[in-house]
Amino acid sequence: MSKFTPKLKKRAPIDRLIAARGPTAFVESVVVPEVTVLLIKEDMKVDEEAAREILQESREIGDLVNEEIKDVVKLKPKKQISGSSDEEEDSDL
Repeated sequence: MSKFTPKLKKRAPIDRLIAARGPTAFVESVVVPEVTVLLIKEDMKVDEEAAREILQESREIGDLVNEEIKDVVKLKPKKQISGSSDEEEDSDL
C-alpha cells in the first residue's frame, strides 16, 4: 500500500473517479476487487474469466459469513417546552 499511496495522491486531483470519491473509495471499489481476482487465479489455477465467475458466485457466501450489521439510529421525539409554542409567539404580532 505504501508503494501506491503517493501515486494515488498524485492522480487524485486529475482522475475523476478518485477525485469524486477519494483514494479510499477507489482502493475499495477498484483495487481490492482486482487483487481478489488475481488471488483467485493463483489459488485456483484458472484464467481471469473463471476467476471473475468464482468471485461472483462466492459473493453470497461471503456476505453471509461476513455479515455487516447496519447501524440503526432511533430519534427521541422532540419535547415541547411548556409555555413556549409557535402559536404563542405568532399571537404577539
